[in-house]
Amino acid sequence: MRDVFIAGEDEATRAVIVRLIKDYAPNLHILRELPARGSQVKAKIPNFNALARTIPVILLTDLDDDPCGPIGKNNLLGTLVQEQDFVINIAVDEVEAWLIADRDGFARYFGVPVAQMPISVMQKMSGRKALPEISVPVKSSWLFTHDLMHRSTNAEKKAQVAVSPKDKNSKGKEYNTAVVPFIQDVWNPEVARVASDSLNRMIVRLGRL
Repeated sequence: MRDVFIAGEDEATRAVIVRLIKDYAPNLHILRELPARGSQVKAKIPNFNALARTIPVILLTDLDDDPCGPIGKNNLLGTLVQEQDFVINIAVDEVEAWLIADRDGFARYFGVPVAQMPISVMQKMSGRKALPEISVPVKSSWLFTHDLMHRSTNAEKKAQVAVSPKDKNSKGKEYNTAVVPFIQDVWNPEVARVASDSLNRMIVRLGRL
């Protein structure tokens, strides 16, 4: 077993890391979860990079407003030279898009009509080659909570996750209560990786560790 630290900006993101390690890198042992709220990630990059000289650090964060993953990573690192065992993963456009990429599993669990789920399309972004990612008109977390869950036939999940379209809050009060069990027990990353190149890249990186 090889010890690693993990860092994600929220509970659902860390649950994704744990699930992917369980499925694709069972030789890795999570020694500790490093706290890093969304706004704190960039400020903590130097600490994570230094820590990775002795124990690998696996970071998962969202693309946010960057045009593509490589540019997002460069913006995080700045002038730092990335340590070999500092594994930076950037979800396009957010971790929620990776969950949506398992369209059938997501639709069944959250009671959303699969025909109304976003689809994966080939996107060139800033690179030379078009790659598959989930196509969303807004941030995937907002689409999830402000749109898709209002179409849900699952009253319990709808109450936990849905947010009024006029509400500025991004997530329902019991968001993690509903979403984390989906990540742990239902989500199929092997299906989702086909629809999301950024997810597939993280799986490949974990395998290399």
